[in-house]
Amino acid sequence: NENLEWTDEIWETFYWISVNYRMTHTDLARLLKTSPQTAYRRRMVIDKFVVVHYPIFVGGWRSYEFLFLSFETDYPAFFIDVLKRNSGVSYVVKTGRTIALFVNTTIPGILEDAMDRYEETGIIRRMRRMRMYHRVDPLLEDYKNGLIPERYFWMFKIGSRKRKRI
Repeated sequence: NENLEWTDEIWETFYWISVNYRMTHTDLARLLKTSPQTAYRRRMVIDKFVVVHYPIFVGGWRSYEFLFLSFETDYPAFFIDVLKRNSGVSYVVKTGRTIALFVNTTIPGILEDAMDRYEETGIIRRMRRMRMYHRVDPLLEDYKNGLIPERYFWMFKIGSRKRKRI
């Protein structure tokens, strides 16, 4: 949102919330080197302006391929409606007459065939495509380099719970 003032403190808070949205305010304050009340207030400011969603990849993200498609069309709403039903995270970016699609899919061949048919029928024009094979996740890289402590990296606890004794 353009109404949010992105100060260095807000960016740092947003970074740690991106690492683990379920992090407690006490842990967030410890990482930000501030009080829990300040961490809470910063988080509430961010929550007013930012939409948080958890990407869901059926079968795990490794089973998806990332495609980039760029084309011109008079029907951008059609592609937005189609991608709403996709099980992976996808983005539609419209710049002038050009549409850029970033699609995570388990069926790249079928998607590419459909796009070819749309081009043949004139629904889209001047299509360019690229299949991405190597993914770079900045949070994963920070974790591997030791910048994110392991206890904050995992959103859901791993391992078994201790059972209550009766």
